[in-house]
Amino acid sequence: MAETRYTRYDPELGWVSEPNVLIPDMYGKGTYLRTDSRGFRDDVEAGPTPTAGKIRIVCSGDSFTFGYGVDNAHTWCHLLSELDERIEAINMGQGGYGIDQAFLWFRRDGRTLHPAIHLFAFINGDFDRMMSNRFLGYGKPTLSVQGGILHVENVPAVGRPFYYPTTQVKDVVRHLKAYELADALLSTIRAPERQSNHTPSADPARTAIQEVALRVFAALREMADADRYRSVLVYLPIDDDCRGRPGTTTLGDWWTSMKPEASKLGLEMIDLTEDCRRLTAEELDAIFFQPGQIQYFAAGGHYTDAGNRFIAEALYSKLQHTLDTAR
Repeated sequence: MAETRYTRYDPELGWVSEPNVLIPDMYGKGTYLRTDSRGFRDDVEAGPTPTAGKIRIVCSGDSFTFGYGVDNAHTWCHLLSELDERIEAINMGQGGYGIDQAFLWFRRDGRTLHPAIHLFAFINGDFDRMMSNRFLGYGKPTLSVQGGILHVENVPAVGRPFYYPTTQVKDVVRHLKAYELADALLSTIRAPERQSNHTPSADPARTAIQEVALRVFAALREMADADRYRSVLVYLPIDDDCRGRPGTTTLGDWWTSMKPEASKLGLEMIDLTEDCRRLTAEELDAIFFQPGQIQYFAAGGHYTDAGNRFIAEALYSKLQHTLDTAR
């Protein structure tokens, strides 16, 4: 696991990046990884308040935001600052994070950065990760909604280093898909269905996760309104999305079914799926790492340098009004 080289245990989040890390050849010769004193993936540490004349953007998300496989200068978050000299970007992506952890980290450490714009980015699989209090055996918090209020559970998270038990590859893959707790839950839910031969219109497990995710999105809007910055949901497409293949997550395609409800919250939303579907098969091959191209578990499918450039340019084109009206 790549994360074994740069993360540490965090009781509230499960894991975060170590501060002040520099690994010159993290993903291959010359492909470096650097973190600042707060554990954010940035070459130059941003001050506590935005630089005069700059529009500060904080990027939250998982490994696709972190820039798994590329160096700091080629993450899509950093590339936004190269596309527009007004932008001061801070990368708060983290490998393995679900919607829950990305939200909790921003609420704890990102909100104090006084962003003008908060980009909350995610892939479809990030919803699956919310179903478990483990990721590859590593403890993490979970969220629930009680009386309309978000509650954090499984804190302190179980402390355990990232590991790769090569004799248990099947288990590792199952953990990656967030099956650890979900299997038992889904088996319990679906047993009566099999007995009655009846399929309900809504899966209770799916409904519960959707409720939490929508409450997270609402909380993002509430924080943005209170602190007077812009919060933008960003859906990052994976290879399957771009090629129009069916989703492979535990409970299917989350974002398509949730977009109508999320839109009612008044948040700005950007979905880059249609942008990548305009690419040729050859162009798609170039923007995603192929299996075995990087020698870390589950590295295939992340954005290459070209992929991060594509995402940055597509995202930037849709952010023009938000940038022009940001404080």
